[in-house]
Amino acid sequence: RYGVFETFLDEREKRLEEIAVRIGRNYASLEDEAQVGVYHFGDEESDRELVYAIFLDSIRKRVTVVFRGTTTALDLKQDLRAIPKAIENPIEGMKGISANVRVHLGFYEYLFANERKKQEQITEDSIRKVDQDKTLSEVERNQLRERLLQQKTQVKRHLEDWETEFGESIESKYDLIMNQAIAILKENPGFKLYITGHSLGGALATLFSANAALHESPYVQKPVTCISFSSPKVGNISFKKTFERMEEDGLIRKVRVLNGLDLIPKTPSLGVFRVLLYVLCPWNVNNEFSHVGIELKLKGTGFVISYDRHDARWLLLADTWRTIKGFIYLFHLIFFLRITKLLYYHTCSEILVRLRNYYEELQKHNIDDLYGRIKKGETGILSRITISKSDRSQKGKNKDAEIKRRKANFIRNSALPTFTAEQRNSFVPEKIE
Repeated sequence: RYGVFETFLDEREKRLEEIAVRIGRNYASLEDEAQVGVYHFGDEESDRELVYAIFLDSIRKRVTVVFRGTTTALDLKQDLRAIPKAIENPIEGMKGISANVRVHLGFYEYLFANERKKQEQITEDSIRKVDQDKTLSEVERNQLRERLLQQKTQVKRHLEDWETEFGESIESKYDLIMNQAIAILKENPGFKLYITGHSLGGALATLFSANAALHESPYVQKPVTCISFSSPKVGNISFKKTFERMEEDGLIRKVRVLNGLDLIPKTPSLGVFRVLLYVLCPWNVNNEFSHVGIELKLKGTGFVISYDRHDARWLLLADTWRTIKGFIYLFHLIFFLRITKLLYYHTCSEILVRLRNYYEELQKHNIDDLYGRIKKGETGILSRITISKSDRSQKGKNKDAEIKRRKANFIRNSALPTFTAEQRNSFVPEKIE
C-alpha cells in the first residue's frame, strides 16, 4: 500500500507535470525551483506533548501546519478529558451568544497550557518516579535527578531563544507554532496559511485555526483554511456560532473530511440522552458539543457535502439520529465479530482510498464556491453524489494502474547499475595521461 508520504510525493510530481504543461515550461527546471519540505518538526517530547510539523509548498503557495493524531497514552488521556472548559469569546459583543464559549478541556490544554509550568510539572513527576524506584542506587538516583533538571533548564533556554528571535513572549505551544509559521510567511509574501490534522490532530487544527484567523499579523492572509480528517467535536454551540461569524467575515473556512461509518467524529456526545437533557434542562442545550465548518462525508457509494447552522434544536435532533444509527452499526459489528472495522474506517488509508475514487467528482466542488452559496443562505445538504459499483471499481483499477506506472518510472529512473563480484574484481581504472 502507498503510504501517506509516498502519496504526497506522487501527487506533487503529478501537479508539477500539470503546471509545466500549462505554463510551457520544462518539467525538470520547474522541479528544481519548487520548494516543498518540512521547516519545523516539533517532536522533542513526543510521548509527553503534541507533535506538529510546518511545511512550505511553493507550488501551491501555502504554509501548512500539521498536527499528529492519537498515538501515545497521553494523547488518549487528553482525548478522554471531554470536560467543557469556559474561555472568553474571542469576538466581543456578539449578539445572541454569551461572553464565554466552551471547548474540550483536553484539546485546549494541549495547545494553550503554559509551557514553563508544564515543564516544571513534567520534571517534578519524573523526579518523583525516580525517588520511588527502589531498584536504583543513591548514585544512580542523583545522576537521574541531575539529568532531569538539566533537561528542564535546556527547555527554558530554548523558549528564551525563541522569544529573542521572535521578539514576543512564548507562553504556550500555540504561541511557539504560530510565531514559527509567521516567520515562514514573512519570508514568503503572498503565501496562505493552512492547518490540518487527523483525529486528535484534526481537533487541534480546529482550535489552532480559530485563533490563527484572529491573529493581527499582516503576514497571515485571510481566510485561514482548516481541513481536518476524522476529527472529534471541539466546542459547544456558542463556539459554533462564533466560528460561523468568523466564516461570514471571511476570516476562516473549514472542511471536515470523514468516513460515513467512523464513530470517532460523533464524539464527545451524550447521544440519545441529549433529548432528555433538552426536556429537563433546555437552558443547557447550548453547552453540548457540536461540529463546525463544511462536512465532506465519504461513503462506499459516493459522498455528501453539507453545512449545518447553529440552530440548537435541529442539531439536537440531527445528532441524536446520527448517534442512534452509530449504535446500530456498532451492534452490527459486534454481532458479526467485525469490530476491527470500527478502527479501519477511522484510518487515513481508507480516507485516501475514497478520496482517490471520487477525485474527478470532488474537483468540481470549490471551497470558495461552497462558502459563496452558504453566504447566500443555503444550508443542509449542498451536494450529494452517488457512484455505481461498476464505476467505482473501474476508477480504482485506473488509479492503481497509474500509481504502479509512476512507481515503476521512479524506480527505473533512479536505478543504479549493478555489478557481479567478477566484474568488480576485474575492474581497472583508466590512466590519466
